[in-house]
Amino acid sequence: MNRKPNKSDHRTRLTVLVALGANLLIAVAKAVGGLLAGSPALLSEAAHSVADSMNEVFLLAALRRSRRPADHRHPFGYGKERFSWSLLAAVGIFVMGGGAGGMRDPALRTVVAEDGTAVIGVLLAITGMVLHMVTGQVVWEACASLAIGALLVGVAFWLGRDARDQLIGRAADEEASRRIRALLEAQPEIDSVEALLTMQLGLGSTLVAARIDLVPGLDSEEVEEVAVRIEHSVAHTVPEADQIFLDVTDAGAAQATGRGNVAAESPAATGERGGA
Repeated sequence: MNRKPNKSDHRTRLTVLVALGANLLIAVAKAVGGLLAGSPALLSEAAHSVADSMNEVFLLAALRRSRRPADHRHPFGYGKERFSWSLLAAVGIFVMGGGAGGMRDPALRTVVAEDGTAVIGVLLAITGMVLHMVTGQVVWEACASLAIGALLVGVAFWLGRDARDQLIGRAADEEASRRIRALLEAQPEIDSVEALLTMQLGLGSTLVAARIDLVPGLDSEEVEEVAVRIEHSVAHTVPEADQIFLDVTDAGAAQATGRGNVAAESPAATGERGGA
């Protein structure tokens, strides 16, 4: 059973559907206009709109697949599907744009980037056509086509780099990490925070893993109560932190155990050196 979509998902899906319909109509209009006017700049823009339309399909797939619940093969869920399909969309922009040019939500960010570049691309195409008509030099339209291609390649690089960072595993933003560390260090039972690792699993989902040393003298029940309370506090402080793991140790006990292990393993104690 898929995770129930929230209001944000509905808004994003509606935005992508509207953008898909608009891009299909615009692609047809640009292609017809480019063929009738013999304008390579408008034909470049038609290719741009076709790429945008295909990308909207990728983004709709991302929205649907990212809502799938966690399972034994993917215990942290499928939130990163959005970043994967957004990367494919960026590749689509790069291929189509480069070939013809001879928000937190990656889906919304891609749509906004596409529409923004579409507006700039149209302005470039119009500029090339006007200069062609004024000067009689077709080179202006060729330059406009190249500029549109370069624009698309640049946007594709930016979107692809962002999606790549998310797929590799990007840490939570510095402010969230700072708040989590400050909360941990403020707990009276925590002697020190040895390590704090975070990773964004998807929109509104962050993994937090911390290695903490507790003050000596706590029994097992107290350690369990402290761990549960800390997890609840972290989740309350950073709501997107829905996967929290604590590696809890007792600093005093660990030091004592370490000394005991050294003593037990020393040659003098084991009789490994000397007479039989």
